[in-house]
Amino acid sequence: MAQKTHDYERESEDFYDHIASRFDHSFDGFLASFFKRFIIKHLKVEKNSRILDVGCANGNLLAMLNRKEKIFGSGSDISSEMIKIAQVKHPNFTFKQGSAQKIPFEDASFDLIICSASFHHFPLPEVFLA
Repeated sequence: MAQKTHDYERESEDFYDHIASRFDHSFDGFLASFFKRFIIKHLKVEKNSRILDVGCANGNLLAMLNRKEKIFGSGSDISSEMIKIAQVKHPNFTFKQGSAQKIPFEDASFDLIICSASFHHFPLPEVFLA
C-alpha cells in the first residue's frame, strides 16, 4: 500500500511541477478559480485568522481571502514548482512543499485549514482528515 501511495504522490507532484508555470491558464486552474470564488463568498473568516491552505497551488486563494479580511496565511502543496510560484506571487505568506499525508507545519498552529480542488488527489484522504 505504501508503494502505491508513494507512486501516486510522485505522479501528482510531477504533473503539477510540469504545468505550474501555466496553471492559471489551464483547465485545472479555471476550475480552481471557480471553487475559490465560491469559497470566498461563503467562508466566514475572522480578522488575523491563521489559515492553512492544503493543496495551495500558486497561493491565489490565500491572497483572495486576505483581500476579504486580513489573515496570516500559509500554504502547502506537493508540487515544489507551485510552491516557488506561490512564494514569488505572495511573499507575505508562508509556503512549504509537502504531502497532505504529512503536512509540513506544526499541529494545532492554525485557526482554519482549507482544502479546495485538491482533496480528490489525496491517495489516503482519511489520513488527511485524522
